[in-house]
Amino acid sequence: MQGKKGKQNNGILLAAFLLLVFAGTWQLTKMTPLVGDDFNYAFSWADDTRVDNFTLVVKSMISHRQWTHGRVFAQGWVTLFMMWPRWVFPLANAGIVTAFFASLYHFFNRIHTCCSIAACAIVAALYWICMPAFGQVFLWLDGACNYFWGAAFAWILLELMWTAKNSRYAPLWTGLLLPMAFAVGAWSEHISFAFLVILFLSLIKEWIQKKKLPVIECVILLSSFGGYLFLMFAPSMLPTKLKILATRATSAHFNTAKSFVIKKWWLLVILLVILILLILWLKRKPTWRSRWTSVLLCCTVLCLVGDLYFAVKAVRAGGIWGIISSTQTGFLTLMSCFSFFLMKAIRNNTENREIYQALMIAGGGLCSLFLFTVADYVPARGFCAPVVFISIATVMLWKSGETGNDKEQRFAVTALGGLFLFFFIPGMLDLIHIEQAAAVRDRAIERALASDGILYAVPYPVKTKYSAQYGIQDLAEGEYWPNTVMAQYYGLTDIVVLSDLPGEGS
Repeated sequence: MQGKKGKQNNGILLAAFLLLVFAGTWQLTKMTPLVGDDFNYAFSWADDTRVDNFTLVVKSMISHRQWTHGRVFAQGWVTLFMMWPRWVFPLANAGIVTAFFASLYHFFNRIHTCCSIAACAIVAALYWICMPAFGQVFLWLDGACNYFWGAAFAWILLELMWTAKNSRYAPLWTGLLLPMAFAVGAWSEHISFAFLVILFLSLIKEWIQKKKLPVIECVILLSSFGGYLFLMFAPSMLPTKLKILATRATSAHFNTAKSFVIKKWWLLVILLVILILLILWLKRKPTWRSRWTSVLLCCTVLCLVGDLYFAVKAVRAGGIWGIISSTQTGFLTLMSCFSFFLMKAIRNNTENREIYQALMIAGGGLCSLFLFTVADYVPARGFCAPVVFISIATVMLWKSGETGNDKEQRFAVTALGGLFLFFFIPGMLDLIHIEQAAAVRDRAIERALASDGILYAVPYPVKTKYSAQYGIQDLAEGEYWPNTVMAQYYGLTDIVVLSDLPGEGS
């Protein structure tokens, strides 16, 4: 009887958590105005006409794949949302984020993680604290469809596949998952690559453990790899172009490394001495667990030192807004947590199966960064896949060794809660500020359309990574883009950018 009551209470808590995720994501997305690239997708890439039906969406994406890049599954959604009313995307985005956390809860529950709802909440907190360009990854129309949606669909597909392996309807599930597998494989260069690495490592793990290749994972891997080829062999991303980019990247990497060696030779000498001392120290350790514990302790300390360095640097450059928005600080904070809890899991003799699975998920996320070595530019939002997957792996390791009287666990929860509030309050203030600025611009657009069609506006006053406009060009004086395409979208004659709007403020 008590068991039934416990399940009922757990169901109520889960429903409340998912409702909070849905409502919070919906509200934050609704507060986020359209940004630069969004306006481009309101018009066909084939002939620059306004897209107003599904046929034009398909034609636009065919041209997009021909001349821009191969992310037609992700960019097709952006075009659809720009065709539909503005209220549709906040609801859809909230639905995807909620589905991701529901799948994550199912995963934690399936592997018997201690308090699966709390584990999901910790993952959500890590995303808020550690995700670079949070607003661009979760709240921006074009950014969310390209980044978090890809990671969310990849994770949902992985969990569906892992669940279906032991089902009597595995062949049926495999057939149903194949189209999704192809789309996830073709989603984006780096997120799809992370998914393929995790899937491949999962397949190898199964083969080593059971001495046979799992059929469902092999079929889904082939379908996803086919999608990845569809993406990478788009006419706009032909191997010759990739070869040129790779050559350029190799030359740039060589020059950067050469410059670093010349300027920082003393740092390399210190690191070499530390490495030699570490090797000599590890030789005295009796077991592989004690050796890896020592290595991970060093990694944790190094990540924390690097984290502190970039935090101080960010504070000097931009105060509290700088440290909150620092890509390096957020990512190193996450890597510190991952190294610490991996060390703790090894020290506490956690089952190898759990450690291997956490390393598999985190490793796939890290591998996605390799693709940026041949990219024209590396935006902060490109860290989406590593942060999504490493956060899941971190919480797996964290909750696997949790006990009710563990002081380290309580300290970690308190520290995480404090960090979350430190990031949450300024981030929300910035989002509210931007929402108010967007309302001012919307009123100005209405007045302009009712008069001479000339919009007088100021750029959005962005301060933190929680705004989608952080680091992305908004309206700018004398700039052709995005001023012109935004004027075309709203039907304006012209846009005049001012430093301030008299009488209304920013």
